[in-house]
Amino acid sequence: MSENHQIDSWLSLGLAFIGGYCDAAGYSLAKTFTGHITGTLVLAAISLAGHDWRTLLRHLLAIVVFLIGVVSILISERLISRPPSRSLLPVVMTIEMFLISTAYLALTSHLNVRFELFVGCISLALGLQNGAFSQAGGISVHTTYLTGMITSLLKTEAQRHSSETTVHDKLASAQKVRLLGGVWLVFVVGAAVGAAMVFWLGALGVFGAALLLLAMVIGLCVSRWRPEKRNEDRLRDDGYETRTQQSDSQERVRRPSVGLRVQAGWHSSTRFCRCGRKPRFLFLLWCGFCVVPFPVHSQILQEETLSGPDSHETGQGPHGHLFGSWGGERTRLLEHGVRFDFQYISDSLWDIKSEQKERFASWNRFRGTVDIDFGTLTGLHGLFFHATALWQGGGNLGAYLGLLTSPSGMSSANSCRLDSWWIEKRWLDERITARVGQFAGQDFYGAQHYAASFIFEPMGYALGNLFTDLESFDPPSTPALEVRVAPLHNFYVKGKKASSVRAFDNVETRKGYSGLYQFGASYNPAKFTSATSATRRSGNSLLYWMASQAIWRVDPKEAKGLDATFTYDWSPPDVNRNNTLLTAGLRFNEPLPLHIHNTMSLGYVRNSLSSNFLPPGQSSFKTEQGVEFNALLDVVPMLLVQPVIQYYANVGGGTNRAVVFGFRTKVEF
Repeated sequence: MSENHQIDSWLSLGLAFIGGYCDAAGYSLAKTFTGHITGTLVLAAISLAGHDWRTLLRHLLAIVVFLIGVVSILISERLISRPPSRSLLPVVMTIEMFLISTAYLALTSHLNVRFELFVGCISLALGLQNGAFSQAGGISVHTTYLTGMITSLLKTEAQRHSSETTVHDKLASAQKVRLLGGVWLVFVVGAAVGAAMVFWLGALGVFGAALLLLAMVIGLCVSRWRPEKRNEDRLRDDGYETRTQQSDSQERVRRPSVGLRVQAGWHSSTRFCRCGRKPRFLFLLWCGFCVVPFPVHSQILQEETLSGPDSHETGQGPHGHLFGSWGGERTRLLEHGVRFDFQYISDSLWDIKSEQKERFASWNRFRGTVDIDFGTLTGLHGLFFHATALWQGGGNLGAYLGLLTSPSGMSSANSCRLDSWWIEKRWLDERITARVGQFAGQDFYGAQHYAASFIFEPMGYALGNLFTDLESFDPPSTPALEVRVAPLHNFYVKGKKASSVRAFDNVETRKGYSGLYQFGASYNPAKFTSATSATRRSGNSLLYWMASQAIWRVDPKEAKGLDATFTYDWSPPDVNRNNTLLTAGLRFNEPLPLHIHNTMSLGYVRNSLSSNFLPPGQSSFKTEQGVEFNALLDVVPMLLVQPVIQYYANVGGGTNRAVVFGFRTKVEF
């Protein structure tokens, strides 16, 4: 049996266990079969006869969503023109983890439709799995239901004992019997374990399937990495032998060597997700609620480690620092993997029209950062260190005006401290990454991809209502651990405890039709005060969806053109006053015919307040809305200037309006 057939066999058993586990857990918690259409149709017929319309709707929802998952995989297979078991399976398994996690959050919420959301998420997960994996070693298998599997098993066993069957057919039948029998047995065991976990742990028991999926994704990454590594070693050895033969022969004509790299997906050695004229983001679009394409970075240039306004819009280059290259010392350190960065950022904003008295507020930040690549410095490949400290202070104009949307994405707390530090290790060609140290959750979860192009907070840093579940922010970071798994070069999943390598945005990564699609969740199991009950309830969560996409380029190989971004988040309205937030924006790269880098950006923010928190005597909250227009000018390589004007309606959920004008300056030392 070939190595691929062995991997397929183990995958079929593991996915069959997941199928049985989720189906049993779904029925135990919601009385619906989430991966078995025949059983669900029978339950739907019973509900129809009993006039139980809500239960009928739940059963029909499971069927429809399951079929949507299967059809989506078939469409995606056509779009990327690859066998699903080889290209989509790691992505699908990671999406399943997200859907199972979302199902748990939905079921433990206080929504009226929590059972329907739970059933929909689990059914979609199993539908995707059923469509993505249907063969193992050339044998048709189903890992989410047993209908037809037992019949096929019995027919194959009968053919084995037929006198007309050849020896070769008997061996093939024996192999099929072993595989189908194993899938059947493992499915039943998975169902028993899933039911037992739910009876023991309640809704939390569904996470057992997510943990097994994570282990399988890691194992699949390792199994793919090893053959690639062997091929690289073989090519390297062949190249060495060829060079040796050429040096021994004095009569051969010397020719320049030519290398060929074949890559698939959104991949470029130094550019983020560049696709050319026909971007392949269509497949990612349908699963964009949890897909994160990310850049494959150059091994020479260090990646961005700062977020929001602290990130670098342009590469500094030899003349990009006010104090130069320190007599060549900065360049020498960078060549050895050590990078120092010192910067000053200031937001100077005026309240030129509002119900409050006019006021000028300036927020200032000095930051120093060091990043070390130990692979370049000492040969310890895959090991990195980062530390950054800052001093910041000034006036908070948003608090003065009573806004939900802060006019400055930097304003938080007056502070002078070590902001964050971490040690990072990467394995298997950066497919697995672990980071431990002290860092802020909002720097990596809910952070806006185009943050440097906007000034006000939800678009200039991170989602403002992440504070509701006490997500840590910059600069008061907390001890944290983060693990990232990247099964494909344009897809990754990561998770933290207490709070990575990530996609970043600058003038180089904008070249081509780049895109980033994210889904994330933040959950805090502590006790929170509810607006509808005097008893404190356990748990608070926030779900967010983010999309950033280049939508038009003058030249498909360059950055000049139009980018769009959209974000929406939701948190339980009985615990969170500011429970939903929506942002949308457009950015025009290089609109002015100048020799310097420039952008123009238009942003929109919509903050909604929960009616559960209405004070006595007030009829309703109004939705606060904010609009911003700014222009960014890279005046000289070490100085950025960004004038801005902002307009706010229904300030703080009331009826007042406000207009803010100002500018941001940034100096690189």
